[in-house]
Amino acid sequence: MIKMSTKKKALCIINTKGGTGKTLISLNLGKRLTKFGKTALLDVDLDNSSFSQFTGIDGVIEIDKLQRFKPFEWEGMEVFSMSLVTARDQSVSMSGDRYVQIIDDVITRSAWEAKYYVFDMPGGSSDIFRSVVEVLGDILVGNVIVHQPSMVDSTRKILNLHQYLEIPVLGIIENMSYLETGYSQIYNTLMKKVNASSKIVKTKDAKENLLSLKSDLEEEFGWMKGMKSLQPFGPSTVDEIAKEYGVPVLGKIPLDPTIAHRFNEGNPFLDDSLVAPIDAAIEIFLQTEPQSAGFLSRAKDKIVDVVSSELIKVVAGLIMTINQEFDIKGIREDTGFTQEKPLLLILTNEAGSEITRIGLQTMEKGLMVIAEPKSNMTDSEYASWVEKSFEFQIVASYKTFSRIIMGKMKRGDEILPFSAWAAWLNNDLKAYGLGYAPRAVNAIRSIFENKDAMRPVQEKYGRIFERWI
Repeated sequence: MIKMSTKKKALCIINTKGGTGKTLISLNLGKRLTKFGKTALLDVDLDNSSFSQFTGIDGVIEIDKLQRFKPFEWEGMEVFSMSLVTARDQSVSMSGDRYVQIIDDVITRSAWEAKYYVFDMPGGSSDIFRSVVEVLGDILVGNVIVHQPSMVDSTRKILNLHQYLEIPVLGIIENMSYLETGYSQIYNTLMKKVNASSKIVKTKDAKENLLSLKSDLEEEFGWMKGMKSLQPFGPSTVDEIAKEYGVPVLGKIPLDPTIAHRFNEGNPFLDDSLVAPIDAAIEIFLQTEPQSAGFLSRAKDKIVDVVSSELIKVVAGLIMTINQEFDIKGIREDTGFTQEKPLLLILTNEAGSEITRIGLQTMEKGLMVIAEPKSNMTDSEYASWVEKSFEFQIVASYKTFSRIIMGKMKRGDEILPFSAWAAWLNNDLKAYGLGYAPRAVNAIRSIFENKDAMRPVQEKYGRIFERWI
C-alpha cells in the first residue's frame, strides 16, 4: 500500500540532452499516475513540443471566460502543449523572457484541477528550467533524470546542476538500455529441429548430412547462442553514475521497436512488461513530501545588519591581505587587466538586495579602492557617475563570495567543492561590461582558486566565511 500525501505535488522529467526519451517517460508516468489522483501533464518544450506527434492528437487548447488556458482532456489527464495551441509544424522561436512569461502563465493562470503535475522538460538547463522550478516552489517533490547509456556527460551535467542548486532527484531511468534480439531463442529452436530430425531419418547418408548441417550451423550461427540482447548505445552506465551521485536507479527500459509502432498508431504507452521503472518513480513520488529547491530557500535569505556590517569590514580587510599576499602585477598580465580598468564589486543577500558595493582598480602595485562620490548626489547623478567610472561590474551574493574564497559549499551535512567558474556558469556570479566578463571571471579565478595564495586569506578570515558557505 502506497502512502499518499493530500497536497498538490509536482515532478519534472529532465536531462540536459534532447533525444533521451523524456516525452516517452512523461506520457507513461502521467498516465499511470492517474490511478492515484487527477493528473496534469505539461509539455513545456515550447519551441519543439512533441505531444501531438507522439499521440496523434490534433486537439486545440481553448481560452476560458476568465482569459485562462483551459487544459486539454486526454486519457484522464489535463494536458498543456504548444502543439495543441498552434499547428504541429508551426515553428516557434522567441526570446528567453517570452518563454519564461508563457511558462508562468501556463502554470499559474490556467484552469487546473489536478493534484499531481508532471512536467515534460526541454533539453537544456537555462531559462525554462529555472522558471519551472521557481514557479513550482513548495509543490516540487523532485525530478526524474532520463539517461541514455552513451550520454554520460549530459547526465552528469544535470546531476551536478541538481546538486549545485539543491534540487531533489527522485532517481534515474536508463532508456534505450538494450535491444532484445531473440537470437538465443532462434538458435535454440533451430538446433532442436536439427536434433529432432536426426532421430527420424533412417539412412546413414541422411544422418551424416544432418550432422554436417548441424556443424555448419554451429560454426555460422554459434554467436547467437546465449545472446538475448544487444547494446546499440554501448554498455549500461546508469549504475555507475547513480552510485557516484548517491541517487537511486529506477530501472532500465529497452530499445523496443514496438514502441515506435505504437507511436505511429497514436498509442505512446509502454507494454506492462516494461513499466517497472515508471512505477518505481511513481512510488517514490507519492511517498515523498514536496520540498523547495535549496536555491529557492536561499533566495528568501534576509541578511541582518550585524552580518552586513561584519561583511563590509571583512571585505575591506580582505583587500589589504590580497595586496600583501598576491602578485597583482603578474595577475594583471595573465588576465589582460593591463589598462587599469576599474571594476565595481556588488555584494548582495541571497534575495538579490544590495549589501555593499566597492569600486576597485587593478593598479600595478595592487588593488586600489575607488572612493565613493559625495552623498548629496541624486540617484540619476550617481547612476551616471557609475556608468562613467567603471568599465564593468561583478555581482554576487555574500554566500557565493564566501564560497569562492573558501573553495567549497555546504549542502546539508555534505561539503562540496566550489569555484568561481561554477558560480559563473550557474548564474550566481554575474559580470557586466562589454568584452570584460570573461576577464573579470578569469581574474577572480586566478586569485581565489590559487590555493597557495589563498591559504593566508582563508587562515585569517576562514572562521567568518565558513559560516556563510
